[in-house]
Amino acid sequence: MKRERKNTFRWINILMIAFLIVSMMFSSVGSAEGKKQVESPLITKSATEATGDKISKSLTKEFDKKDKITFLIKFKEKANPAASAKKAEKAASTQKQTAAQAIYMKRSAIIADLKTTAIEAQGEVTDFVEKQEESGQVTGIQSFYIVNAMAVTATEEVMEKIAAFPEVEKILPNKTMQLHTPAKTEEASNVKKAGGTNSIEWNIDHIGAPAVWEMGIDGSGTVVASIDSGVQGIIRH
Repeated sequence: MKRERKNTFRWINILMIAFLIVSMMFSSVGSAEGKKQVESPLITKSATEATGDKISKSLTKEFDKKDKITFLIKFKEKANPAASAKKAEKAASTQKQTAAQAIYMKRSAIIADLKTTAIEAQGEVTDFVEKQEESGQVTGIQSFYIVNAMAVTATEEVMEKIAAFPEVEKILPNKTMQLHTPAKTEEASNVKKAGGTNSIEWNIDHIGAPAVWEMGIDGSGTVVASIDSGVQGIIRH
C-alpha cells in the first residue's frame, strides 16, 4: 500500500515538473514574439530614416520624370595621399633614388593608395549593381578612384537599396557644374593704343585676323592649352 502511494506521488511530481517546463517554454516563445512585434517596426523605421538621410531630396524628384537616372554614390572611406607620399619619400631616400625617381615613387604610391581604397570600399556595391545590371534595373556603372565614388544609372528602388549599404556616405545628383562664365571682351579691332594708333601687331594683321574679328569671331570662351612632352619651369612656352 505504501509502495503504491509512493509511486502515485512520484508520477504526480513528474507530471507537475513537466507541466512547469512546458509552461516556461511557451512563455519565453511568446515574450520573444511579442518583443519582435514591438521592436521590428522601430528598427525598420530607423533604417528607413537613415537611408533617406543619405539621398539628396532633389534627386528623388527626378524620378517623377524618368524611370532611371544617373546619380553619384559617395563612399565614406577616404585615402590618405599625404601619408602615402611621405612613406614613398622615405623609401626613396633609403634606396638613394634620384630626385626624378623619388617623384615617380611618390606619385605611384598616391595613385596606388587611391585605387586600393576605392576597390575595397566599392566592392560590395559594385557586386550588387552588376547583378542588377543583368536584370535590367541598372544601365550604366562607372567607378572613380580619385574621389572614391561611383556613377550609376538605375531605378529608384536600386538607389534606395544602395543607400542602405553602411559604406555609402551620400547619394547625390549628377549635375553639370559651371566653373565660371566667360568674360565678354572688347573686339580686338576696336582696341587702340594711346595716341589713337591701332594696337594690332603687323603679323596678326598680315594673316587677316581683323577681318575675322569683324565677322564676330574673336575666340571668346575658347580654351588654349599646351601639349608638351615635358614642360620645364624655367622655360616660358
